Amino acid sequence: MITTPHTLVHSILNVANKTPEAPCLLAPDKRPLTFSQLMILIKNTHYFLNQCGFDSDTRIALLLPNTVEAAAAFLSVSATSTVIPLNPAATEDELKQYIQLIKPQAIITLANFAQNANSTLKCNSSIHAACR
Repeated sequence: MITTPHTLVHSILNVANKTPEAPCLLAPDKRPLTFSQLMILIKNTHYFLNQCGFDSDTRIALLLPNTVEAAAAFLSVSATSTVIPLNPAATEDELKQYIQLIKPQAIITLANFAQNANSTLKCNSSIHAACR
């Protein structure tokens, strides 16, 4: 996990150690995610990505709806790899262009959300798609 000084993850870790139950990510009609909960998510994501062979040299794209969960996913993945958020409103053609340009090794999305990306993901066997 990338926790060198002056990184966002390092800052989150510092706050989590000092005030673990302080709210970190807020959204209307949602329970706040605390700093300790975010650190657990970051550590679990780091472990999972490392088990898959991904590291700081890996480019991982996120194709998620604009939610607080997407923000948490961005922070979690960025602790291990280079993360590239894709525009969830992009058309299939736009997604193909983005993916050809950034050449991610993986795309993280939701199975019921990635309708525009389905054919793009199927035709590019070099991309690992993690759908939950």
